[in-house]
Amino acid sequence: MIQPLPKNRLKKFYQSLPTKRIAAGALFFNHKNEVLVIKPSYKNHWSIPGGVVEREESPRQACQRECREEIGLKPTKLTLLCIDYKNSSNPKPESIQMVYYAGRLSQNTISKIKIDNHEIIAHRFINLKNVIKALGGKNSPLAKRVKYCLSAIKNHRAYYLENGKIK
Repeated sequence: MIQPLPKNRLKKFYQSLPTKRIAAGALFFNHKNEVLVIKPSYKNHWSIPGGVVEREESPRQACQRECREEIGLKPTKLTLLCIDYKNSSNPKPESIQMVYYAGRLSQNTISKIKIDNHEIIAHRFINLKNVIKALGGKNSPLAKRVKYCLSAIKNHRAYYLENGKIK
């Protein structure tokens, strides 16, 4: 019979395994079916609320936390739209990017959006025709994900992507 590894060896084994960066973002819509986008101070294009998952935090929890930090809203119901595995590209390590549907916001909720004007300097709603361009153009990794997320909402299914393409 095979004996389990002693705890000290088991710990070393798990510490030797590779880690991946994980990020989670959210798609919010208004009554006109426009997408909420945010303008980070450190990017040349618009983005969606979300960010990196911290240690001992689930992607869903990270998405909720990041939305609260970036726009002052904490979505309670999130539906997974896509998972995108991204190879490393200098200097970024490989990652797993997740996007959730966060719902349609009422005018009252939209009026409660608060940004810090430091990390996030603006927010607005953009129609579906222009959202890909606003997110950095059709070759932007985020724009590729959002394109599939819009399809996921329409088709009631989630997508698995690798580097922005269905696998």
